Amino acid sequence: MTPEQKYILEAVARVRDEKREKRRIPTFCLGNELSHQLGPERSKTAAATLKELESEGLVRTGRTVNDYYVEIVDPEDAPETESNETSSTQ
Repeated sequence: MTPEQKYILEAVARVRDEKREKRRIPTFCLGNELSHQLGPERSKTAAATLKELESEGLVRTGRTVNDYYVEIVDPEDAPETESNETSSTQ
């Protein structure tokens, strides 16, 4: 995992955790919340990094009416990968 991917995952987790503490629903991270957490410079490259994270099965993204959302995939819900399959069979 690259430092940029790790930073974005941590930002998404911060937003999610703040919402859970305040009991706000939905708890997933909206695009404008993520942009605010990342700042203007990192927000420019966030879309490409989010696509990488989604292809690796670490986050799930989608559209809302006015924005997009990002949520971290729980390890139990993650799709099986070759590394997961080999470690579970050994």
